[in-house]
Amino acid sequence: MHFIAFGSYTVLALVSCFLSYIGLFYLYRAFKTFFAGKELYLFSILCFFPALWFYTGGLLKEGLVLFVMGCTAFQLKKVFLKNQTLVGLLWLCFLFYLSILVKPYLLCFSGLCFGLFFLIYYASKVRLKSVLFLVSMLLAIFIVNLISEFTTHQNLKELAIGQQQIFSNASKGGLFLRDANKLVRLNNDTNLVVKKPGESFYTIKKNVPFMYWEHTHQHDTLYCSANKDTLSIFGLEYRAAEGRSNIDVNVYNKSNLSRFFAGFYYSLFYPLFYNCKNFLQLVASSENLGIVFAFLIILFGVFRNKQKIFLPLVFMFFALSFCLLVGVTTPNSGAIFRYRSPAIIFILLTALYYLKPGVFIASKRAN
Repeated sequence: MHFIAFGSYTVLALVSCFLSYIGLFYLYRAFKTFFAGKELYLFSILCFFPALWFYTGGLLKEGLVLFVMGCTAFQLKKVFLKNQTLVGLLWLCFLFYLSILVKPYLLCFSGLCFGLFFLIYYASKVRLKSVLFLVSMLLAIFIVNLISEFTTHQNLKELAIGQQQIFSNASKGGLFLRDANKLVRLNNDTNLVVKKPGESFYTIKKNVPFMYWEHTHQHDTLYCSANKDTLSIFGLEYRAAEGRSNIDVNVYNKSNLSRFFAGFYYSLFYPLFYNCKNFLQLVASSENLGIVFAFLIILFGVFRNKQKIFLPLVFMFFALSFCLLVGVTTPNSGAIFRYRSPAIIFILLTALYYLKPGVFIASKRAN
């Protein structure tokens, strides 16, 4: 869309906002029948959740992600209601292509969750719908894990840990140097290199550790524990400062159980006022506090309200699974808030599902 906007950032940001609003509108249409008497509150959560409002206001993927997610959910609902058209099916195929292109780990997963939900929900002869959904999703994850092992020789856990290491290295910033053979990353410290007089070229000091990527196979990250070559000359590619909201990856690596709980903690409840490092984390704590209250409402609703559990189970399975993935693979709280934003709203929608319509009627009368 760059040529349409004539290179204007403001116009492109407006397009991003518009796309995200369309996606939210179709998410609302896909699920509003399950929130009778709460439609206004459903639409308000979708439109005014702080992280979504913030991250869809610029040139990030989140605007397009919400567009694809909402349109896909609505089209899948039409398929299983048996009122889909040929144009709608072609549009659904194109949305699937966009899902693979933009964020497959989120959009393909959400499409699978919501598609399976509508398939089971509108199949009148199916009993134990929640059990069937969970078994189907676990089977799908098992199949994806087998495909991953066959194609990449790594299971999903190993891929997640690899992504965690890549993101951790990127969030630490560094000095990036390039020569004819490789790209080198050192810690962000100019004392590790020697600048050539009057030129923007450097040599690496002896015994300095670094990682590097050879141009002939750039996907392979290589490591040098102690540099021995002090003669090769490198040009400065760029210099990046360390992120201010990094999470120590050592908290993940004690055991599988610690990795599991750390993933949930950092993706759902960190920071929470008492451990804030700056003003932005203080603002983020308010959002996390809302999530805490949502969990309390859900727990109370599960034990006290006699609501059907199928929809909240699907919402929570999708949101918690994705938050676990983001929490493990993204050791930076700022990035976590961005990546989790399209999925975290489903925890709030689950809490809304368990609130009785009488609560809203009473509040209207009081006002």
